[in-house]
Amino acid sequence: MGYNLIRPFLKWTNAEYDAVFMSPTYHVPPIRDAEMRHFRGGLILLISYVRFIPTDKNQTRLVMKDSTGWHYHETSPYCLQDPEVSISDYIKACVYMVLSNFQNNVGPIPYIFQLAKQYISHPAVWTCLELYTSLQLMMLPLEFAGDQTLDMEMVEDENSLWYGQVPVPRMVKSQLGHLLEMNIVQLDQLLQSVRLKNGQPMDLPVRILIYFFLLHVRELDGARNIYWKRFADPDNFWQHPAHPAYLLEEATASCKQLLYDFRHFIGWNPRVTDSSQQGDPGQVEWLTLLRQAIGHWGSWPYLLNICSVC
Repeated sequence: MGYNLIRPFLKWTNAEYDAVFMSPTYHVPPIRDAEMRHFRGGLILLISYVRFIPTDKNQTRLVMKDSTGWHYHETSPYCLQDPEVSISDYIKACVYMVLSNFQNNVGPIPYIFQLAKQYISHPAVWTCLELYTSLQLMMLPLEFAGDQTLDMEMVEDENSLWYGQVPVPRMVKSQLGHLLEMNIVQLDQLLQSVRLKNGQPMDLPVRILIYFFLLHVRELDGARNIYWKRFADPDNFWQHPAHPAYLLEEATASCKQLLYDFRHFIGWNPRVTDSSQQGDPGQVEWLTLLRQAIGHWGSWPYLLNICSVC
């Protein structure tokens, strides 16, 4: 392509953003191993943690907002013993848990996931699913899965938004979330390279799946930033040095760039939109699924939802 790619996920590589929540310098023994998970009864993430000396109130404070205003909950000062520990195997194992959530769903998205499951053995499609899973894990609540709770106890205050929960320490959530963010940065870059590689033979459904997941992950991540754009942040809990409105504009521009490329791409592939075209039985099956999905979207306008709310 003759233009520079807009890469909205590079926001997570910002040095100032990284420093506040990823670099606690004063560690206090002992080291404790704790089990955590994103899916109730699901896969376990076992990592070592250590206490640290907080230098910012938001390193240990959870924040949540409802119709009555902002709510806070103080947590214990624990962090990862190794802030760069690999959780790649855990993410890969969670792909199948995420896919299972679409088994009984209806609407346009499940059609695409049915198509993805048919091509899951293709490296690019697996990367798409790992990318999507990484973002889903960022959006799902993290909970303890064993007896070690890093000095956290169940919240018994019925007026608390955390009532009945054993909250995970704030720094632990931030660091694990950042590991997921950096995984998204790497996978997104890999998929963009695959998409733009000239002359590389690739099945049509695989290429379409790459476009879909690149767009869908941007849409979902952009929606998270809308929250911070719309509400005041009196205690400066927003972690990134860039304003959320700017990050939304960048995500929107990236979506438009991808959609332009996608529309140009399908213009050269009439099988996607021409129901009279016939292929082998395998192609007919995925084309049927894809046309049903496009029919639900009405030529993909849902992918532009992020643009309409910015």
